[in-house]
Amino acid sequence: MEKKFVRGFNLSKTLESGQFFNYYSLDQQGYLVVDGGCFFEVRQENEKILFKGNCSEEHIIHLFSLDKPYDLILKSISKDNNVGKAISDNYGLRIMRQDLWQCVISFICSSVSNVPRIRSNIIHLSELFGKKLSNDGYAFHLFPSFDTLCKVDEKDIAKAGMGFRAKYVKEAALWFSEGRHLGLKNLNHSMAREHLMEIKGIGRKIAECICLFSLGFDDAFPVDVWIKREMERMYFKGKSTKIDEIESFGKEYFGRYCGWAQEFLFHNARTRKN
Repeated sequence: MEKKFVRGFNLSKTLESGQFFNYYSLDQQGYLVVDGGCFFEVRQENEKILFKGNCSEEHIIHLFSLDKPYDLILKSISKDNNVGKAISDNYGLRIMRQDLWQCVISFICSSVSNVPRIRSNIIHLSELFGKKLSNDGYAFHLFPSFDTLCKVDEKDIAKAGMGFRAKYVKEAALWFSEGRHLGLKNLNHSMAREHLMEIKGIGRKIAECICLFSLGFDDAFPVDVWIKREMERMYFKGKSTKIDEIESFGKEYFGRYCGWAQEFLFHNARTRKN
């Protein structure tokens, strides 16, 4: 296996933080990760990352944001004890920059759902329409391309447990096949978000997720039910607050890396025992 030494990174906290869904747990605290057309086995030994598969070290660095100034980011968002506690409890968590197509479908699946169900949808969709492969005897499927799903009937897409989301997956596949995703990474944050919202089934929150977890906009601040509840509890004295007000506050309060603060708070809320 190839290896990469890195400080300030926790593989399990990053993969299992609810921002990425296409992975399988292996023995010895390892994972098989599928990122679009790329797949690799990865495990961590202290500050050493071991990996092998059809990806390069550059892909690993980009996917897990290992090129980001981690200590600077944490210092920037550590505004108070609330987020400080979330950071200390989840140190090593990083924002991923995953395959755009896979990310779009993943967060379309997030509508009125939860993390286990989203993972199930993505894996079942791959099993139905993705190419079957084997890695060291472990069978899995690549994520299906948008060209493949363009040719699939909406009713068959629904068999992956998509429910009402099946029509939106189909819409997204057609949108991508028309090349309307090209150039997204060259747009600024607000323009990219608005462009993504052209796809039926993608509202502001899902578009913000895609901007943060694929396009690399660190200043995206998605507000879902978890973040709404946390932000109201921490910063609005428990009062019910409009989503756009929470988003505006989060961006202004946490600054250019507010998306990282959002993910620490989100993961902390999901995993907190009390």
